[in-house]
Amino acid sequence: MTFIHIADIHASTSRLEETLKVLSSLKERCLEGGVDSILFAGDFWDFTISNSAQSGFNRILRAFFDLQEVVECRMIYGTPTHEADGSLECFSIMPNVKVYGCKDAGSYLIFPDVKLTVIPEPRLSFFSGKDIEEKHSQIQKWYKDIAEGSKKYNGEKHHIVMFHGEIEGCTYQNGVEVGDGGTVMPLSVLDSMEADYIACGHIHGRMKVKGLKTPCWYSGSVPPKNFGETHGGGWIEVTL
Repeated sequence: MTFIHIADIHASTSRLEETLKVLSSLKERCLEGGVDSILFAGDFWDFTISNSAQSGFNRILRAFFDLQEVVECRMIYGTPTHEADGSLECFSIMPNVKVYGCKDAGSYLIFPDVKLTVIPEPRLSFFSGKDIEEKHSQIQKWYKDIAEGSKKYNGEKHHIVMFHGEIEGCTYQNGVEVGDGGTVMPLSVLDSMEADYIACGHIHGRMKVKGLKTPCWYSGSVPPKNFGETHGGGWIEVTL
């Protein structure tokens, strides 16, 4: 199986031409053949935009529709301030697109012998608790429950994990280290899933996550989003 791992496109009116270029390049690659799926690991949108000619929303939608006619696409929700609840539903009605929110987190057989475990960025509103500490405790339990549930299938040939958020021990492009906050994904939880590949979104610089038995990558923002980001944008193509 060959798939493309991409994240953090941050589509918006101000990034319209860059977004259309990314979608066109993805389509061109998939028309060459050999790609079974595209995994969008969160933050496709930069923020909610209006449906108008000035916003470019319909042009983005048209380009995405053309892409999914060539290859199946799977998307998870990213950071709530970028992707409000429901903002990806415009894609979910397309025949070859599957969108996963917090309520959909878990494992799915996406091909006869390929399992995909999806972990969208947790939204505090999705979790119960009288204060932030209790909600963070629920999030950590949620991570562990997803990991445990990912082992329930038997006979699959490959296992892919798609996650949007911060991972223990990682560093942002500006050199700031990820802290030990309640939404941070522990390395031990990721390792326990025994995946073949972990496709991540959220950190904008391309990065291989250290300390794991499984290859785990942040694909980086495409293209770089902020003035201070100097890395080259792109995606990761993976063959299992």
